Amino acid sequence: MAERMNEGSALFAPDIVSIWIGIFADESALRAYLEPVYTDDGDTRSDFRADFDIDYDDDFAEADLSTNLVEQLPQHSYGSTIDAAALADIRRYPSANALLLLYNIDASAFQNHPGRMTLLGTYAYSPTTPDLSRYY
Repeated sequence: MAERMNEGSALFAPDIVSIWIGIFADESALRAYLEPVYTDDGDTRSDFRADFDIDYDDDFAEADLSTNLVEQLPQHSYGSTIDAAALADIRRYPSANALLLLYNIDASAFQNHPGRMTLLGTYAYSPTTPDLSRYY
């Protein structure tokens, strides 16, 4: 059963990944948008979090800038296990060059929410041990 993460509408949902896409000038612009800033009371905020009033664990988030998101998605930790519908959905946005994956988050309530990024959708994935061989 999904449980509410915060006052917003994102829910903790095991084996679900919420995928966001957008267009950014370069890697530093994407990082600046996503980079958490710690407040005096210990909370983390970022422009992305502010746009969507969403909270998530940074350890379960991955982001990339690429000219080919269809090829980039399988390169993520669990990318090869994400529902194939995600690739079909990415193909509908050929100008998008930024990808954000939030694992174990059902953000479907943000489907039509305005922001610098657009929720592509929520997809099932298999949280198996990721293949890290490409890093060695």
